[in-house]
Amino acid sequence: MVPEVLTILLVEDNPDDAQCMRRYLDGWQQGNVKLVAAPGLEAALNQLQYSVEVVLLDLSLPDAQPSESYAAIHGAAPETPIIALLDAPDEDLALEVINHGAQDCLIKPQIDGARLIRSIAFALARTGYQKRQREMANERERVRLLQRFIQDAAHDLRTPLTVILVNVAALERALPGDVDAAARYLQLIEDQTLRLRDLLQNYLKLSYLELRDSRPQHERVDIIQLLNEIIREHDSFVHQRRHEVVFEESGLESQEMICDRAKLKLAITNIVTNAITYTPEAGNIIIRAYTRDGYVVFEIEDDGLGIEPNELPHIFNTLYRVDAARPLNTGGGGLGLPIARRIVEQHNGWIKVESEPGRGSLFRVVIPRQPPPGPR
Repeated sequence: MVPEVLTILLVEDNPDDAQCMRRYLDGWQQGNVKLVAAPGLEAALNQLQYSVEVVLLDLSLPDAQPSESYAAIHGAAPETPIIALLDAPDEDLALEVINHGAQDCLIKPQIDGARLIRSIAFALARTGYQKRQREMANERERVRLLQRFIQDAAHDLRTPLTVILVNVAALERALPGDVDAAARYLQLIEDQTLRLRDLLQNYLKLSYLELRDSRPQHERVDIIQLLNEIIREHDSFVHQRRHEVVFEESGLESQEMICDRAKLKLAITNIVTNAITYTPEAGNIIIRAYTRDGYVVFEIEDDGLGIEPNELPHIFNTLYRVDAARPLNTGGGGLGLPIARRIVEQHNGWIKVESEPGRGSLFRVVIPRQPPPGPR
């Protein structure tokens, strides 16, 4: 489909060739053509900041090698169809740019108006088809993920509900005679109710974090105070699992960073909870914080189950749980790590994981100590 106003970027340093292309395009009958000329690669890259439907790229520019020119233009506008222009036949170069995504490759002395217009029309049609195919594939993936989410969420919610119902029935039988049994059933009901609450809260948090306008609120944060607070809040869980938690803070050049405190706390909390949960009893967990090259690095290391290499690429996928964790019946909903990664990415940071099955895991969170300049 040809847009009403077709903006074509012609990257051509030869004025005579540029004039020929302009004359050929005057014969376009399907729409209003706006030809924007750029005499070199730098000027072309500047023009690509604006909307362009097609690029006609001369591969013999004076300020770049042919492959460099194509790579730069394609990198700046990966969705825009590119038609390469050659001064003379060069089969190797033509195959190279076609293999890297060019829609066509024309030899300038052989071009006429009909051939140029036909090449542009085909390029637009192919690009539109490819875009529709990508959209359909993305939609199928969204449907698949939604189906999996519904199935897993139903499973996660059904288990504690079943436990609650069973214990309510047992409680009814135990009352009023067996007070101790009634207390046990009530405790189980309370535990499963809290688990339901946590699952629902995580679903809501993940949904909230996926919203585009969910941007971090920047504030000064005391790193040591934040981590000590997270450790204190895990005291009972750590004691229950008989773990030892060590906090190492010696590598901090500054105790402060600028970030969204509540979100960063949630991200680190989820990773720490993950380490405590998936480390067998009487394990060791080390929490570190240090600065490097303008970034704050948080490390959470455990000597727990570890993660198989084939599962590492998936651990940040929503609702994913590693196979080794399933027999532990931890009750995790597979949401903690996806939430952590989303928060870290919102802070222009990243998470890396090193793990060895049976030896433990190291989660490394890297976040700029100050947010980059620009619009909030």
